[in-house]
Amino acid sequence: MSQIRIPDNLTEDQADAIERAAYGIIQAYEQASQIAKDAGIEFEPDASPFVSRCGARLPPPRQDEFCHCPGYKGVDGSSCVNSYLDFGAADFGEGPSRRTCGHKASRHVIQI
Repeated sequence: MSQIRIPDNLTEDQADAIERAAYGIIQAYEQASQIAKDAGIEFEPDASPFVSRCGARLPPPRQDEFCHCPGYKGVDGSSCVNSYLDFGAADFGEGPSRRTCGHKASRHVIQI
């Protein structure tokens, strides 16, 4: 995952282009993962180099943590609809909370 800064003053067209480009990278990750799998290469779930984990920071009070979404699930760079168990959230006796990522594709390839 790249650790670059996207300018804040992008036009709507530029922001859309960033999301489409990020989605292209995610599709390339998925294709690379399938090529490795077809060749008999299996990675541990958390060790695969071909995943698009979310790199967005969580809102306060957990702003020092990154979203724990394990991989982008969305369409054409739109908001990620992947849900996951959030083991870092408060547990009120019912086990970990389920969280939906909701971050754009760019947050899955660029750590912000």
